[in-house]
Amino acid sequence: MCLALLALTVLAVCLVTRLELRPPAPVGLDAPATAFSAARARNTMEAIFGPPGQERPHPIGSQANVEVRERIVEALRDLGLEPEEQRAFVCLGWRCAWVVNIVAVIPGTDAGSHDTLGLDARPGAIMLAAHYDSVAAGPGIGDDGSGVGIVIESARAILAGPPLRDDLVLLIDDGEETGLFGAQAFVDQHPLAPSVDAVVNVEARGSRGVSRMFETKGPSAWMIDAYAPEARALRGQPSSLSAAIYERMPNDSDLTVFGRAGMSGLNFAFIGGVEHYHTPNDDFAHLDWGSVQQQGQNALAAAKALASADRRRADTGRVVGLHEASGAGLDHVYHPVLGLVPRLPEAWVSGLSLGCLVLAALGWLVALRRDWREQGRAAALGAALAALVGVPVVLVLAGLAGAGVEALVQALSGSAAPFVLHPGPRWLALSAAASFALGLVGLGFARFAPSGGGMALRGAMAVWAALLAVAVASLLPGGALVFMVLAVASGVPLAAHLLGPEGSRAVIVELFGAFVFGEVLLVLILSLGDAFGFGQPISAALAALIALVFAPALGLFAASLAAADRPKRARAGLGGVGLVALVAAVVAGRSPVYSVDHTLPLTAITTHDRSTGESEVALEVMRERPADPEALGIGAQLRPRPPWSFGPLLGRGRVEVEAQPEGLHVEDASAGEGVLPGHSTLEFRLRSGRGSPWGMLLIPEALAINLSVEVEGAPVGTREYQWAPAGEQTQTFYAVGLFGLPDEGVRVELDRRGPLPADAVLWTVDFRLHAAEDPATQALLAARPEHAGPIQSGDREVVVERVELRAFGPGAR
Repeated sequence: MCLALLALTVLAVCLVTRLELRPPAPVGLDAPATAFSAARARNTMEAIFGPPGQERPHPIGSQANVEVRERIVEALRDLGLEPEEQRAFVCLGWRCAWVVNIVAVIPGTDAGSHDTLGLDARPGAIMLAAHYDSVAAGPGIGDDGSGVGIVIESARAILAGPPLRDDLVLLIDDGEETGLFGAQAFVDQHPLAPSVDAVVNVEARGSRGVSRMFETKGPSAWMIDAYAPEARALRGQPSSLSAAIYERMPNDSDLTVFGRAGMSGLNFAFIGGVEHYHTPNDDFAHLDWGSVQQQGQNALAAAKALASADRRRADTGRVVGLHEASGAGLDHVYHPVLGLVPRLPEAWVSGLSLGCLVLAALGWLVALRRDWREQGRAAALGAALAALVGVPVVLVLAGLAGAGVEALVQALSGSAAPFVLHPGPRWLALSAAASFALGLVGLGFARFAPSGGGMALRGAMAVWAALLAVAVASLLPGGALVFMVLAVASGVPLAAHLLGPEGSRAVIVELFGAFVFGEVLLVLILSLGDAFGFGQPISAALAALIALVFAPALGLFAASLAAADRPKRARAGLGGVGLVALVAAVVAGRSPVYSVDHTLPLTAITTHDRSTGESEVALEVMRERPADPEALGIGAQLRPRPPWSFGPLLGRGRVEVEAQPEGLHVEDASAGEGVLPGHSTLEFRLRSGRGSPWGMLLIPEALAINLSVEVEGAPVGTREYQWAPAGEQTQTFYAVGLFGLPDEGVRVELDRRGPLPADAVLWTVDFRLHAAEDPATQALLAARPEHAGPIQSGDREVVVERVELRAFGPGAR
């Protein structure tokens, strides 16, 4: 009976988790005017980006980018707004860009004298933001065309209802994909930026999945208090654990820039379908409109809630770096639990987690005393100590089994891709491996411990869960609430048997605690799978966590096995679970990894070296090589990554052209003495000879010593690359990236302490963001496997040119 109830609990956890992670159905055109409608957002997106099948990439600086921007402005004007185009030049790190942002304002009831829809906002405004540029490889319908549609549809819904208390700034910015340039241009140069108190940012890293509020900036208590009631109704998955983890990762979004400027903010995204991210498959055909519906509902609700929130309870002063002063800026910790969003001050987590540990330890001692009285001192102590060791042993065994599953899958498939076409068999294999570890330890306790060691295992699980909560509270406070919930849930089985009468009631209460523990943790596990995929050591960690999902029921399982006293049947069942793990791993290993809808990243790059007159085509390898590289006809040699590639280059195909295309010209060059004593300067204009939107300047190490660089008068840093020009040894170069290059070019000044080396050279790199049209490149594209395709900057044509500095003099060209 107990085993049957345990099986039903496992099914209930899986079912509820599935429902929790399923986006709602999209709302149609007949939705109330004040509600968010994915159907209306879709109509807006198709008008802006083109109908399905005709959408195309629109990266910064491209003509398609201009056309998309014009349609966005028109859509905002159709709402009665007066959008402004902010044209700006901005440098960040080693890159500079020319961007055009779109800004509009919806005034609130506290707007004072400005009651028009023009560009004016009082301090304390809320901003709703997304970016409209895409990568060069794909049309960016999910990332972040969906965000554009959500901002415009949310604006329409807000205008259809009663006005908000605070002003709402709409920002649809440019240049996010190449370096967050549009957001930086807004905070540095737009007059509305000082008026913005908080931001709701809308992003996507994929094409489907639930909308998650995964990041905060600045003091969060007032934002979470305002948004949490809405999140409960919309299943918005807000989690301070996600925010704390994201804060420690190298990833950035526009909200990173807004946070550095002192703005508070909430960041929303859906992250399922990452195989479509930054590829041609990020299109209308692959976008889940349920994800857009949930994301839009969340963004609209958050914007309205923040614009009506009472901010007097928190210090929301405009202090630069305010979020950095409080660690991750998480002064509330929060996490969804069975449709609720409990939250509490971050300052409380250390004390509460220690309280959980004290209660767990007391419960463990009481259980030990009971077992001591009933079983004798030696048996009770032996079972208690074995249980304390047994819980981590389960996790270690499950981790080892998960690593074994992953090794077998990779050996059979020949691929270490983290995201695969058919993830189901691998999830089944990892789950069966984790169950095998649980069953093995449970069977051992049922065989050798008195009464199956039920109370000892319940006590040990409560103690370990509480210890984990204390550790997380100390190391990652934003994640503390999750593990305190798990600690409390893991203590329920122990409390049920210590405080209540033994029997079915205790079992039901025990299973309820296991259910809550399992549901919270399983949602987290599947979210980790969406974020990181599989691989080593990820799969080992996933298997260990899956084993942990049902560890609170390990005591009931072992006690039930001991009571049934059917060791042969139990061993046969355990063998069957192991067989399932093996068969599922084999199926996963034999399943195709890639398809037309889930492509292997292989980008064609045609390079013209004007210093040698030679041209070649190769494939940029971002993840792994194709199974049969020789079939591509360009050889199988893997060469080091050049500065204009995201990965090493595979093969080398000779390209025959009548005349190499023009690259990035150096014009109006002059060398002279610097303003500072002992300094030398080199000034010149860089201009694309074929109107390309992207370029790069490469400065050799010999010239870069004691060198500072300015672009259009703005200081800019450099990025170090190792590269071997044709016929030369590998050298160190320092790069400056240029995005959205204007037709007239850009002025560059190099200032060096000391004389310029007489034999120094510069290298310029010109990017044309689509495939070359020569026969060799077209043949390679035709030979590229159907299941492979471009990613990130896409198929492109690059012109590399060497410029000798000794030719420079006053008026030299």
